Amino acid sequence: MPFVTLEDGSQFGQSAAIARYFASKGGLTGKTEEEKLHADMIVELVKTDIHPLLTKIYFQKDEDQKKAQIAEAIAKIDTWFQKVEANFVKGDGTVLESGFSWADLALFNLVFDMYPILNLDLDAKFVKIHQVVEKVKSEPKIAAWIAKRPVTPM
Repeated sequence: MPFVTLEDGSQFGQSAAIARYFASKGGLTGKTEEEKLHADMIVELVKTDIHPLLTKIYFQKDEDQKKAQIAEAIAKIDTWFQKVEANFVKGDGTVLESGFSWADLALFNLVFDMYPILNLDLDAKFVKIHQVVEKVKSEPKIAAWIAKRPVTPM
């Protein structure tokens, strides 16, 4: 299980809690309580609904079952992303109207890191989600990290 050790030596686990903690410290959770809820909703969709589907596929050994699971996952994700695209990308290349958030990072991580592992591509019809991914990728510090980070399977 992922954990973080804070400066005072206290340790905390659970990746979503850790991510939310650092997003809050970095001002990436949203400007209002409603934006925080909005961002959390997108992060939960990615973390709780989509990642488990794709992780199951990643570890599937049977190729026929893997193909069936991919088709099922794509159909579910397509439905979810249609709703995200239509109702929940509020900013200019960002999920939140107020700007960059951890919701943007969650979508980026999914599309930029997880999709390629399974040879998936984000459908071109999701223009707003593509814009979010491109905006995150073009952030100077993120672009620098991508250029130097270690290559790992997940």
